[in-house]
Amino acid sequence: MPTILTDNFNSYADGDLNTQGSWSGSVIFDIQGTVVREGAKAVSAAAIGSDQNITKTGTATATGKISFYVRRTATGGGATRLALKTGATLCHEVVLQATGAVDMWDSSSGSWKNLGTYVADTWYLIEIEWQDSDDKARGRLDGGSWTVWCGTQAAFSSLDTVELKVYVGMTGTVYYDYIAQDPVDISITETISLVEVKSLTTFWRQTLQEVLTLAEQSVSITKSFTITLTETLKLNEIIRISAKIWSWVAKNTSSWTNQSKSSAPSWSHQSKNTSSWTWENKEE
Repeated sequence: MPTILTDNFNSYADGDLNTQGSWSGSVIFDIQGTVVREGAKAVSAAAIGSDQNITKTGTATATGKISFYVRRTATGGGATRLALKTGATLCHEVVLQATGAVDMWDSSSGSWKNLGTYVADTWYLIEIEWQDSDDKARGRLDGGSWTVWCGTQAAFSSLDTVELKVYVGMTGTVYYDYIAQDPVDISITETISLVEVKSLTTFWRQTLQEVLTLAEQSVSITKSFTITLTETLKLNEIIRISAKIWSWVAKNTSSWTNQSKSSAPSWSHQSKNTSSWTWENKEE
């Protein structure tokens, strides 16, 4: 699915986002490298005495998708939003409300549609899809369920502009990072190399020379976990690294349905969900 623009902010100099990378608007939006979701840089903004916004125009897209990451240091006060426009006309928006709700407006019902809730100091992934055939859009939070298709706030033949906006009274600071069609890939790689275990009566051992790759299936962020297992491994070391990876998965995904089969003849491994991971030694 095409998108309006891609921007990870990593190449920009610290300071005003305005005039960098074709962004244009308020100088309250800054580039900084202290709080980031991906890479070296992200956008930050704090409220002042009036509503403030900044925009960037990209490719006109009739039917498409956009993803972005957002984080607030506090709830309460005013709101912040990412909006999609055609020129200067607002067509669709996702708002982090002062109440802690993440909402998008549905002109068909004349009401907010809720994507979920947020808490302070946590990054959230928001995805939006839209289609010009019926002037509708939908969204989801952190890979959860999509909302119903919502009527946009104005008819459009294409969307071409992304707007970041901070409303007067917003408490704390908001951060935006990695705007693109799809979420950023995250990978973890760990290599284990152990000396040969001498006592077979004390330790289980099995020589493995393989790479286990778990590819994204049911979550929106591609999680690619690679373990390189070399030489002779003790069973407790395998359990340790498996537990470490699945602990990370449990904290960062709501569901995980992958299946992988080992190329090594004496091993198979299979995952059904984050709470069920089994290793099985197959006698040849």
